Order: sequence, then C-alpha cells, then structure tokens
Amino acid sequence: EMLRYLSKKHARVVAIIGVNPNKKYDVSPYQRQEILRAMLAEIGLTNVEVVVWGSIIFFHAHAIGAKIMYRGIRTWKEDPPAEKYL
Repeated sequence: EMLRYLSKKHARVVAIIGVNPNKKYDVSPYQRQEILRAMLAEIGLTNVEVVVWGSIIFFHAHAIGAKIMYRGIRTWKEDPPAEKYL
C-alpha cells in the first residue's frame, strides 16, 4: 500500500531493497526485486523503479537527486523504537 500511495503523490518513486551482508536471506535480494517488479506491474504502477542496494541508502538517494526519502518498517516489534531516529 505504501508504494501505491507514493506512486500517486510523486512522478517517480524508487523502491530500494537494502542488502545487509551480515544477514542470510531465504529469498535473495534480486529475487525480491523481481517479485516486487511483477507485483507492481500487476497493479499498474509504472512510475515505481525497484533497485537493490548494498550500501547506505542515503548515498543512492543523493546520487539520483532524491529530495524526499520515505522509510517503511515491518512492525514495531521487529523494527524497534530506535528505528524512528534513522
């Protein structure tokens, strides 16, 4: 729902799949990228780009000239209250 909302508010949206080299993923970041791209195509969100990024996300945002960053969290239990300061 977050990407659907943002795609209506902005001409271009870049959804970044962050990669933490210290974590093991059941589904690779590139598999997640393809799944998300398929989901976005299915619901017709043509202005959302999906990028896999293995460094600090701000660096990518700066490189593409982003003016605003939104951050999604899973749940307050999974992403503790300290996340609100990022």
